[in-house]
Amino acid sequence: MDHGTLARYAACPFQAWAVETGFVEHHSAAAQAGREVHRVIAEAMRRYVELGLPPAQALEAEIINARPDVQHKAVDGLRRAARAIDRFLTSIHPDDILAYRGGSGPRSGRMSRHVLPATPDRPGVLAASEVDLLYAGASAGEVHEIDFKSGRRVWTATDVSQAFQFRTHCWLLFGRFPRLELHHVRVWNTRANVLTPAVSFSRRDAISAGALVKSAALRREMALAEFGRTCDGAEADGPVGADRRRGDDFYWPELEKCAQCPACLKCLAALAPAKDFAAEPERYLRDTAAMKAALAARMAILRAAVRARDQDLVFGDLAFGVEKPTPRPNPAADFYKPVAAGK
Repeated sequence: MDHGTLARYAACPFQAWAVETGFVEHHSAAAQAGREVHRVIAEAMRRYVELGLPPAQALEAEIINARPDVQHKAVDGLRRAARAIDRFLTSIHPDDILAYRGGSGPRSGRMSRHVLPATPDRPGVLAASEVDLLYAGASAGEVHEIDFKSGRRVWTATDVSQAFQFRTHCWLLFGRFPRLELHHVRVWNTRANVLTPAVSFSRRDAISAGALVKSAALRREMALAEFGRTCDGAEADGPVGADRRRGDDFYWPELEKCAQCPACLKCLAALAPAKDFAAEPERYLRDTAAMKAALAARMAILRAAVRARDQDLVFGDLAFGVEKPTPRPNPAADFYKPVAAGK
């Protein structure tokens, strides 16, 4: 089970279940462009480590082979940092590169570790992830990790220290290297060519990180038991058997998280919200945040339909679109009452 899946279960079990089982689709051009950037950098590292070739050659050659539909996004995500990445990689002796994305054998960037033991109902559960670049530190007990990110978010050291991804990496690396003492992490935002300060994780941090990873894995088991290990029996608007009364176990609404949730239209926090503010003020508030996200998603669907049809949606006395009775310059699509219906 990869760190991304575990991170979702740590953030919201229902969202994680919906994505993992395919109950909702979760993909984007930006994510695919990011994968292309990672592929290009990984190939540059492979050629440098295995063949001694300058990384710049691979960076330039491989970006041309990016998927045509996202190539321009991948180029934008890499071009500002390409020369700096070339200089950085060649400043490290190939023998000091311990692991990298796409590497083979002992230099494989893939890491895994048992997080839950086997039971009569399922095999043991492995937590897994992959480092982009791991190289030796000044002492035998230190390693440095560089994680490349091509999105628009510019990471800070605080973000790195709190990210589920790097806490998982900490736990995995201390399991992989028994004599490890310090794990230093920096995020390289390739779009802006900005490198964060190093954040250091110790063995003590690895212990707490392991507890976090295990907690997420247990949440996953609870969600699979509640909703099913597949989405085959799920209804269109929510999993069969989902009990909103136990919502605190599976639905954790927050404003920013819900706004980005691919499952917001099928979330019971939005579909079956608390109805009495006096009785459940916090749940009422959180469910309203989920409802706001679901409403925004529904509005986006309506606006997309208007664009696709190149005309407003008009049904009797209710319409949605831009041709309002009193049009404004570049109006945003919204509800309105048709003029004819108002007569």
